[in-house]
Amino acid sequence: MENLTLVALCVLIGLLLQRAHVFHAAPEVLNAWVIWVALPAVILHYLPQIQFSADLLGLVVVPWTLLAFTAALVLWLGRLFGWSRNTVGALLMLAPLGNTSFLGIPMLEALLGEASIPYALVYDQAGSFLAVVLYLPFVAAFYAGDGQFSWRRVLHRMFTFPPMIAALVTFATWTLPRPDWLESNLVRLADTLVPVAMVAVGLQLKLRLPQGLGQPFAVGMALKMGLMPLLALWLIQLLEMRGLPARTALLEAAMPTMITAGAVAASHNLQPRLAAAMVGWGVLAAFITLPMWSLVSQGL
Repeated sequence: MENLTLVALCVLIGLLLQRAHVFHAAPEVLNAWVIWVALPAVILHYLPQIQFSADLLGLVVVPWTLLAFTAALVLWLGRLFGWSRNTVGALLMLAPLGNTSFLGIPMLEALLGEASIPYALVYDQAGSFLAVVLYLPFVAAFYAGDGQFSWRRVLHRMFTFPPMIAALVTFATWTLPRPDWLESNLVRLADTLVPVAMVAVGLQLKLRLPQGLGQPFAVGMALKMGLMPLLALWLIQLLEMRGLPARTALLEAAMPTMITAGAVAASHNLQPRLAAAMVGWGVLAAFITLPMWSLVSQGL
C-alpha cells in the first residue's frame, strides 16, 4: 500500500502549496516534466516488457472496447448537453482512461493478492499504456488546436509528442541489449511520474468547480467510476473470462481517471481544473468503490 500513501501525500502537498499561494507557475512546469521526461522514461523502460498470449486476449479486448464505447458516448453527450470544445476534449481524455498502473497495481495487490499483478500488467501495458501513446496525442492534436481539422497537423503533433517518440525509439531498438546504467536511470526518472503529477493535481484541485463544469464533472465521474466497470462486467461474461484474469479486468476498469490523462489535458489547456478534480476526487472515491467492485468480482 506504499504507492497509495504516496499518492495521498503528494496531493496533500500540492493542496498545501496551493493554500500557501506559492509556485504559481508550478502546475505548468510540473505537467511539462511529466510529458517530456517522466512519461517517456516509463515507456522506454516498461514497454519492452509486454508479452502476449492467447489466454490473455480478454485483458487486451476489454480496455480497448471500453475506450471506444466511452469516447463515443462522450461525443454524444457533448452534443446533447452543448458542452464546449475544450470540455469535450478533456472528457475524451479523462473518462475512458483509468489509473491502471500506479494506483491499480497496489490496489489489486491489496484486494486480490500478488498473483493478480501479472494480469494487471497485461491490461495496463497492452491497453491503457498503448492508448496513452496512440489515443491521447490524437485527441490533444484535434481539440487543443483552433478547431480546424488537419490530418497533417494531427500527424505532426502525434509524431512530435514526446511519449510517441519514446515509443517509436523503443520499437526501433526492441532487440538491442541495454546497459545496466541506462535502465537504472530510466527507472529513477520514471519513478518521478506519480509524485510530480500528483503534486500538480493538488496544486490545481478545487473543492468547488468553476461555474459551468459541475455537470461535466458529475457525468465524467459517473462514466469512469460507474458505467465503465458495468460494461467491463458484461464484456468479461461475453468473453467467458473466469477467475483471476476476469477479476483483475473488472477492477482495472473501475480505476479512477489516469494521472497521465489529467496531466496531458492540463498541459494542453483542456479544462485543467476539471482534469485535476476528476483525477484527485477519483483517487479518493476509489477507496470506497474498488472494495465494492472487488466483492462483485468474487462471483466471476
